[in-house]
Amino acid sequence: IATLTKAASKLLEHIKNKSHIAIVSDSDCDGLTSAATTYRILRYVFKHPEDKISVIINKRKHGNSFNPTLVKRVKELHKHQAIDLMYSCDQGSLNGKEYRDFAKTCAFDMIITDHHQVREGELYPKAPGLVFVNPNDIVNPSGPTDSQGLSGCAVTFFLLARAYKLYTDQFEEDKFDYRELYPYLDLVAVSVISDIMPCINPINRWIYKLGANEMNKRSNTLFTALKFVLEIPGKIELSDIKMKIAPFINSANRMDVEELAYSMLTETTLDLITREAEELVLYNKEKKDIIKTITKELVQSLDTIDCSDGSIVSIKDIAAVNGIIAGKIGNIKRVPTICFIDKGETLAGSCRAIVPGFDLIELFTRISKQDPNVIINFGGHKDACGVHIDKEFLEVFQGLFFQNVHDMLEAIPKDQLTEIDYMVKEEELDLGLIYAQNSLAPYGKDFKDPIFLSVFYIKHIIPLGDMVRVVFKRKNGGTLSGFYSFGTSDYITIDNAKNILQTDVRCLVSYSCDLGSYANSYDISLNILKIDIL
Repeated sequence: IATLTKAASKLLEHIKNKSHIAIVSDSDCDGLTSAATTYRILRYVFKHPEDKISVIINKRKHGNSFNPTLVKRVKELHKHQAIDLMYSCDQGSLNGKEYRDFAKTCAFDMIITDHHQVREGELYPKAPGLVFVNPNDIVNPSGPTDSQGLSGCAVTFFLLARAYKLYTDQFEEDKFDYRELYPYLDLVAVSVISDIMPCINPINRWIYKLGANEMNKRSNTLFTALKFVLEIPGKIELSDIKMKIAPFINSANRMDVEELAYSMLTETTLDLITREAEELVLYNKEKKDIIKTITKELVQSLDTIDCSDGSIVSIKDIAAVNGIIAGKIGNIKRVPTICFIDKGETLAGSCRAIVPGFDLIELFTRISKQDPNVIINFGGHKDACGVHIDKEFLEVFQGLFFQNVHDMLEAIPKDQLTEIDYMVKEEELDLGLIYAQNSLAPYGKDFKDPIFLSVFYIKHIIPLGDMVRVVFKRKNGGTLSGFYSFGTSDYITIDNAKNILQTDVRCLVSYSCDLGSYANSYDISLNILKIDIL
């Protein structure tokens, strides 16, 4: 709270002076929503002049945090418009030489907000006029708190809320009226889901409940347009945020059009939001086509390789989709997976843990200690992490990666069972049950979707690349369907699925379920975990 108040006081000072504030943010969904939330609150709550706010969105292709290109852009802006305060959102808590030199010589104040896990000795250096706000700051640890599970957007929201508290002279710590800021929780709620924050966290649950309520108000122009463009019927549900809205916003940084998404998130006119969203839809479709083609080729190249100790793949620098591909291949092989983009002399990797209980921060910390020359830098979370290495050390990195993954997987208990929350008769599975389930949302990290167990009869299956869509019969004459992906060690595989999952086969299915929107109406969609033939 002390650091938050210090940063809020500095921000408020610049607001009162009508200073030139430069918002600098990361390019993913969390970063874009952070920048948009900061801009909207500065403009519409604090009434800061529009010509006194500049926004610089980092580009994924240039690397995370204060890379040389981003530092150059900030310096150019300062040269032409004289920045008074740089306000950084979700930019990571590591720094390179470029930033250290820049921080020591910059002639303006800085507020840097972040939420990523950090390592000792790698934090932003002390600099004149700098306030660093990160609930995961190990230099000033506060012990395990709910704030350590916040998204980057949530951290900047609460800093802005603290400034608003000071601005309105609300001095009592336990009595603060947030209602003026409720309309700006919609994008914060999206960031909680997109950045996979702990959904058992009471702060995140508060954000999601209020934010989802704001999304579904008729007066919310942004989400009215998104519902139309993304074909979301009725109320926006958790599954719509997970499967449509968050990936849609994220597609901008994958396709090098970050500014388009930011403009869409901050626009106030329905027609302009719709036009920009429809343009982003085309980029999103292109992204999906690229991912589909690349993933198919990579999986085929791995089919004859033992991937029990993890997998490493590389792609050309055509789109920043390596995180998605790492997740897709990892889910097929059921092992930690890293996907590199070739940057010339260096390789930029995105890694997904996949296996429950596996910690990527521990993995890359081990590798860094075993050979300090291998990894240039890394950062993120235990489930998803970015790593940057010099190409000449790739072979050494591969050896250390596979050995450490092997050792860490060996330490994870092998007898983990799927816990079933409720046995559901086929006729009980209806929209009423799903709406009752959704009343307890959000579901996600540390608060998983309920797992159901039912007996179904198969109607038919449809192979779709590395997975199949399984359609089940219903006693009322309708159908239920869900997607089932296969690991290399599964009894049912993509090759034998059609022979095993035949018409009228009676099977025991464990699954979670949500609402999927099809043809402008909601239907129940199953996320199948396991199928056992009875």
